[in-house]
Amino acid sequence: MSIVSRHVDLATTPQIEDVSETATLAQWPDLAREYQNLIEADDLDSGALRHLGLIPNVLQLLGDVSSSQVLDAGTGTSWLFRHVAPKRAFACDLTRPTELVDGVTFRINDLAALSWPDHEFDVVVASLVLMYCPDLDAALRELRRVTKDKGRLIIALMSPYFYRTGEVQDDGAFTIRRPVDASRAFPLYIAQTVGPLMYFHRSLPQYVNALVRCGWSLTELRDWHINMADYNEETIGKLRERRSRTDLVPMFTFLACSAA
Repeated sequence: MSIVSRHVDLATTPQIEDVSETATLAQWPDLAREYQNLIEADDLDSGALRHLGLIPNVLQLLGDVSSSQVLDAGTGTSWLFRHVAPKRAFACDLTRPTELVDGVTFRINDLAALSWPDHEFDVVVASLVLMYCPDLDAALRELRRVTKDKGRLIIALMSPYFYRTGEVQDDGAFTIRRPVDASRAFPLYIAQTVGPLMYFHRSLPQYVNALVRCGWSLTELRDWHINMADYNEETIGKLRERRSRTDLVPMFTFLACSAA
């Protein structure tokens, strides 16, 4: 199996696609409950991908937080605090999760305008949320502001290079259809159902450079590829619709950072 590339004229690729029907931040609360139910559904592979790749990597990078104050920024379903028990747990999003673990302090916040004071947290987690932030620097500056000096930030992203830049073929090859390092914003449906939401595709250097500008130092960078044997075992016979997946390109990218 191989990665198949196709030339794309950069000059003809719009940076911002038609977003006239795309949900704004103000509309997100209306979609949030459906999104929260969808991504953990047993008959969609999003649950398997989170179980196999997202959650183990975030937890490994997080480490022991039993003596730490932890903020889950853009908490979504608030899954993080089902797996870790920090000294104090805080979470924020644009809408309240359907369920919250006991003891979690939750606030409705935009990442670009957090309501906590400076230097409040030992560790901040931003899992699968920065791709939906129109102003990346504003979000990263706010996350730095509320993090203690020498505190940590754990970031999870859909692969900055291969998510929605191509498609998996029947034989497992990945065909690139768009420039993998071009910035663009486009309407996105989660699992072809919830949305459309505005998704901001950025390259990995754009994320890293923004982190440096906003006072963060990168301490670890890792990609996660699907293990197809594990994926098949997790999903065969369980999904309402089987999707083509491949182990040739990463699904998730993770960054661990320190507050400089």
